[in-house]
Amino acid sequence: MTVPSKLLVSGVLSILKPVCLGLLLGAGALLAVGGRSLTAAGHSSPWLFAWLLAGLVVFSVGLRRSALPVPSVLRGSLWLAAGVAGAALLGRHFIEGLTRSAAEVPWSIAVLASVDLADLAFLLVFVTSLALLALDEPWQVGSRGLDVVVSLVGLALLTLVALSLQASRPRSVAVDDAGLSLPLLVVALSLAWIGAMVGPDPREPGPVPFAIRRISGLLASSAVMVAGSRWLLLVHGDSRLLRADGLFLARPGTEVFGFWGDRMGAGLEGIVCLLAAVVVVVHTSRLAARSLPRLTGAVLPLAGLCAAVMAAVVPLVILVPVAGVSGWLALVVGVESEAGGVL
Repeated sequence: MTVPSKLLVSGVLSILKPVCLGLLLGAGALLAVGGRSLTAAGHSSPWLFAWLLAGLVVFSVGLRRSALPVPSVLRGSLWLAAGVAGAALLGRHFIEGLTRSAAEVPWSIAVLASVDLADLAFLLVFVTSLALLALDEPWQVGSRGLDVVVSLVGLALLTLVALSLQASRPRSVAVDDAGLSLPLLVVALSLAWIGAMVGPDPREPGPVPFAIRRISGLLASSAVMVAGSRWLLLVHGDSRLLRADGLFLARPGTEVFGFWGDRMGAGLEGIVCLLAAVVVVVHTSRLAARSLPRLTGAVLPLAGLCAAVMAAVVPLVILVPVAGVSGWLALVVGVESEAGGVL
């Protein structure tokens, strides 16, 4: 018995969606904090083990479907905080890739306090894209605004904290690791949690069972973290990997594209992190809206604005643990049981 072509195409697409998202989020997590975790490790062996552990934890936690019985406001606030902090950390690496790929641009020109031209470029691109996406989101608007007020106050407080921590950071092609004396696993796991946000919504009909679609996405995100770290070591070699300045795709870009390849690789690395940041904010905002159904469409660009500000001014020694703690707490708390998966 042959499978109808339309059914086959639908089945392939339903698998491709979580797999592609898993590859994107896994690569974003590895690239954004890979250099920082390598600095914390000091050697490739513990670094590889850390990303092996990260992949295993992401896969095991991602299979969990139950939600803890916590207040909706707490659940939604956790997802919003995780999305803002996670996107900020991804955005920081986008800024580094942008700086390397177009080194002639005076990115370090100050705009406001410690916010420079590169920070402003990320803010404009990121917030504009989120504002456009918000126009098509099925946000629900209710008569009571308590949840909206609580969420906006929480995001405003995050912004105020970020603005109060205007520590100047050097703008260079190297990853900014000044003052980042954090344990290896803390750095590696700070963004690994985004790899668990790859499952489709079980309410979405499809020819492929929900469990298979979700496991496919989790396998993809976990595999990128584990196999990707090993591939980077193979391409660079141990000593060159330690000198990669955290922009791992610059050297492969040189080998493939020649003289300008390092800039192309750095730019590609930054784009991957930018796309991952957009996915993280969009879907954490969706989850927050499920727990806080009175949220309006303004929450998406507002979350992007907070993420961009945090990427610009919050020191890494604060941003890294905040992203990790809020992200893993949000995953442990889970989503509303009737809402299902993240995507």
